[in-house]
Formats: sequence, C-alpha cells, structure tokens
Amino acid sequence: MPTSLPPNANLTQLKHQAKDLLKAHKRGDPACCEVLRQLRQFADSSDADILSAAVKLDDAQFALAMSYAFESWAKLKGHVEAAAGEKLSLAVVHGRVTSEATGEPIEGVEVRLALRDPSCGMVGNGQTRTDADGHYQCSIQWRRGQRAELLYECCHAHHARETCTAVEPGRSPHRRLRMSDGQRYEIDISLKEGYALELTVENERGEPVRDAQIIIPPEGVRGVERLVGRVMDEGRWSKWPRTDAGGLCRAEGLHAHLAPGHQCAAEIRHSDYRRQVLADAAVLPRERHVARATIQLAEGPHLSGQVICAETGRPVEGARIWATPSGSAARTLMPLEAFGAWATSGPDGCFETCGLPACPHDLSVSHGGWLQARSKLLDVTSNEPLVVQLERGCVISGEVIDRHGGPAAEARVLACWSGAPLELSLNGMRADDLGRFEIGGLPAQGPVCVTANSDEGLCGVVEIGPDDRRVTFDARDLVEVEVVVVDDAGQPVPERVLSKTYIEWMHEWVALGEIRVSDADGVFPVRLPANGRIQFDLSAYEDTPGRPFHNIESVMMRQGRPGRPMTFTASWPCKLTVTCLDAQTGKPIPDVLVGLKEPAYPCQEATDDQGQVVFDNLPPHKISLQAFAPHYEAVYQKTVTLPMDEGLVIHLTPKA
Repeated sequence: MPTSLPPNANLTQLKHQAKDLLKAHKRGDPACCEVLRQLRQFADSSDADILSAAVKLDDAQFALAMSYAFESWAKLKGHVEAAAGEKLSLAVVHGRVTSEATGEPIEGVEVRLALRDPSCGMVGNGQTRTDADGHYQCSIQWRRGQRAELLYECCHAHHARETCTAVEPGRSPHRRLRMSDGQRYEIDISLKEGYALELTVENERGEPVRDAQIIIPPEGVRGVERLVGRVMDEGRWSKWPRTDAGGLCRAEGLHAHLAPGHQCAAEIRHSDYRRQVLADAAVLPRERHVARATIQLAEGPHLSGQVICAETGRPVEGARIWATPSGSAARTLMPLEAFGAWATSGPDGCFETCGLPACPHDLSVSHGGWLQARSKLLDVTSNEPLVVQLERGCVISGEVIDRHGGPAAEARVLACWSGAPLELSLNGMRADDLGRFEIGGLPAQGPVCVTANSDEGLCGVVEIGPDDRRVTFDARDLVEVEVVVVDDAGQPVPERVLSKTYIEWMHEWVALGEIRVSDADGVFPVRLPANGRIQFDLSAYEDTPGRPFHNIESVMMRQGRPGRPMTFTASWPCKLTVTCLDAQTGKPIPDVLVGLKEPAYPCQEATDDQGQVVFDNLPPHKISLQAFAPHYEAVYQKTVTLPMDEGLVIHLTPKA
C-alpha cells in the first residue's frame, strides 16, 4: 500500500491510478483490496467481500487519497495542484447551528461543506463539527479562477438532515453565494426535529442479511413508487447505508414532520433477495428519537449467464442487462418490483441478478459496441444460465476535437436513428483520453445522426449514411451566437438561465446539450451547427419565486446565420390540470400514468383519487400527452396548446 506521495506526482497520473484501481476491482484482483480498506465500509471486510461489493470511481479516488494520508480526494487534488504552481483561493465559513424548535445550540453536528463550479462540478470541500455552543468554523480551498458556490449539509442523530445552497445575504433567495478569496462568511443554520431509523434485515429463516442496501430519502417521498430509480441518485455527500454482519443498519437525519402527502418510505434491496418496502417509517413508535423495525426478505429466482460476441464468441464486458416482469404480470407486483432488475457483465462476460419475482420476464441486453438484444417472456424460475449473443452490427469510429484544436478527452458521443414509430433508438459511449471513439450496434440501412459533447459544450453533429464509417467532430467548425433573454421591459432577465438545445432530424428533436449559465444577466453565448432547425428550451435553472420563466423557441440556421433575432422575451410558465375519466361511466380514474412526450421537458405523473394530475412550469407551446392505465386503452399523442383557460379532460375507454 502506498504511504507517501511521489515527489513529482501530477493530477493526470493520480486519475489514471484511481481508474486502474477500479479496473483491478472489476477484474477481481485481490491486490486492490489493501487500498480499498481505507474506505470505512471495507475497513474490516475480507478480500472476497470487497471484491463482491459495488465500487465506484469516486470510491476508488477517495481510497487512493486516504492511502496517501489525505482526508479526501479534493485535499489530494488541491495539494498536487498547489505543488505544481496552481494558485489557490482560501475562505473561511463559520456560524452557529441551533434547534428550530427551541433555539438552543446543538453540539456535535457534522457540518459538511462543498464548493461547486456550474461549469465543471465540485471544486472543493471541507468538514467539521459544532462545539458545545453550537459554533463551527471551517477553511475551504479552491483553484483560483473557478466559480465557487457554497453548498452545505448538516447531520445529527436527533435532527433532520439539512442540505442547502448558500445564498447571498440580503439578496433574493435564489442568488447563490459566490465565495471570494480571503473572505469570511457567517452562515447560521437551524435544524428541524428529526429521528433515526434502525432496521434489522433478515431472511425467511430468521438469519441476518448482510450488505442489504437501504434507500430512504430523508425528506420522504410522495408515494412509494417514487422510490423507483432513487438508488441512482445517492445523496450529494452520503451514500445509502448498508446492513452490517448482524443485519443491522442505522439511517439518521430523517424528517420528523413531513410535507403533506409525503411518507417516509424505504426500499430494502439485496442481490440475493426480492426487494422489500417499508411503507412509512414515520408511523413507527420512537424511543429517544429512534424508531426500530425488522424487515424480512424473501428469496426468489435468479437470472445468470454470459454475454458474448456473436461473430467471435469472445466475452463482452460492461453489457447492461435489464430484466423486467412481462405484460400483465407486472400489474400484480409492487411498483419497485415491476420496475425490474439490472446487472452488468464482468470481464468474463458473466452476469447474475437474484431475487426476481416468479413470473415471466422480458430481457434487454445493450452495450455501446453492439446491437441491442431482446428476449420476451423468459422463464426465470428454471434458473438455467443464459448465453446472450450480441451482434456487432455496423461500426463507426473517429475522433473529437475541442474548440482549442486539442483532443476532447472523454467526450460523450451519441448515435441515434429511427426505430419504432415516434421513437429514436440510441447508442453511445465516451471518447478516450485522445478523443478517439468507436460505436457499434448501428443499423446497416438508413441514416444515423451522431452528436459529440465535451465538458465545454457541443463539439459537433453529423448525419452519416450506410457507407460512412469514419467521423471527425471539430468544435472549431461550429458557429457561436449570443442569446439574450429579456423581460417585458426589454431588459435582460436577472436570472441564471438553463438552456437546452435540440436539432430537428427525421421529424424528431435530437438533443445537442445544455448550458447552465454562471452569470445572472440573461446573456450567454452558445455554439451551434451552421445549418439546421434548432430548438431552445430556456428557463431559470433554480426555483425563482420572483420571476420564473419557461420558453420554447425555434431558430433556422443557414450558412452560420440565424434566421431570426436571438433575443427572446421571457414567458410566464403555464399550469396544466389533466383529469382522466372513464368514457362509459364518467367516473374519475386514479393511478393513470400521464406523460408529456416533448423531449425538452419529458415527465410523467400519476392521477390522484379524483383522477387529476397537475403539471407546473410548462412553456406556452404545443405539447403531446400520453395516458396509460390498467384495464383501459392507452391514449397516444394527444396534442394541446398552452396556455389553456380550462384543464384538459381525457376519456379512457375500458378494454374489452
């Protein structure tokens, strides 16, 4: 295990070292375990337990930093950059943490600070605890020239976790605090009443289940089905907790008083068992701010196999396997199980996912280098291993060049083509450190639209035909235009704009990327292709109670010139109330899934007991809706124009 940092270490070498550590873990190399034991969750784990656990790149970076005697990856990064002559900024954050209910100071609160630059993500962090008087103080560094916006999180066993973005004192509540070098910032924090949840997880034989993951948003959710996908959205700093060897797990910082209609739902998942849900922890009795419950996990069928290349027979690593209950079987399951289970193939192409419901499943296997494979009504109860063959299909390769003429390392390259009616099929990957990429699984016939984006924005968009196999994206070929969003008086809006751009292709809109503008002045540059119809989705990307807006604007680019002025007047967003009624009885239908089809603002919500669902912050524009409900005929492509004076009523016809 390394104990001292090499004298000439640079950040690129350390990034590669962290990636090599992650690759070693994926290969099952025990040599990586010594470094990974720097992580608290692996401190007492065996090699086998570490190699079987999930490890992400940020875990590998953190473990590597700890092995070099640094508190975090950010500290290691800051040290290396400072040693290389980078100029760093330093500021101090201090204040007092008190109880919102009593006003008394709270001792022992863990205060976590993070700095974010909207253009490049997190750029610094710090951590401290409050003293007996509730006071805290923490120094935090970032590279000079970066925009440093402060976020903070407070954790305490008996109080609700508080995660906030700091705002400028005396300004409107949506103006984020931008820190300056050498300054002191006083931020006082009040915490709401909270509690901790201690779960005991066991199997049907009463044996403890180790390493079960508990997905429990502290602020609660509006309906258990909202837990679907939350495992991909772990906390800004914290990870979802897991049970120890005794099957015990403790989650702290839960809100004692939830918003109306919310419940403290928790999902418990483990690779060997069926998922289970604790519907509402808030109703459990508490003893000294601690609620306790025992959850029993049931075993279920498992799905295993190997993914290989159909042409060569070689294993395919990194294939994404998704198994979902088929058709009518999904309606009898709880929402989390109906969502399905996934796995990723290892270096030998093998995969396994356990604890499936005992019903037919549909299988989807995808990879950026091969055509997607699908299988319907698969019998998972047989537990027979599968062999999935992926066909290579057509392959394109090339390189991505940034606006400075250098390689766009890790640029995102995405290919799309017409698939099913009203849908686009997608396949993509990231370029390597030299900007090179190779994408397989493309159709042999028909055109393909390929886009490339780096951290600096769009690098290019091209349409290729069946005979095109080499593509070069050069961001220097794009055209830069200035966009201005103004208010009714013709003055630039004092908001920070979120701009999403799309290009029309094959009667569909293909995403080109998004820009989060740093300055709140309504003016920003955007790079566009020289030709094509462009659609802008413009909004304030923070909740702005003073003057929110939402615009959809189209512009035709011809030979590098926009066909209309690029100054847009901000429009008030619209609200749409949708009511779903039975076409025969006229009665409201609850739990209808109503979705918006538009690519700029796709979303879906379920109707309430009155058959209603409300969509907020919609642009004054044409939108398409879809509605799906068990035992009713689906409604596709119902188009309305906003704003509407009255709500929309959809009549659903019962199935025969």
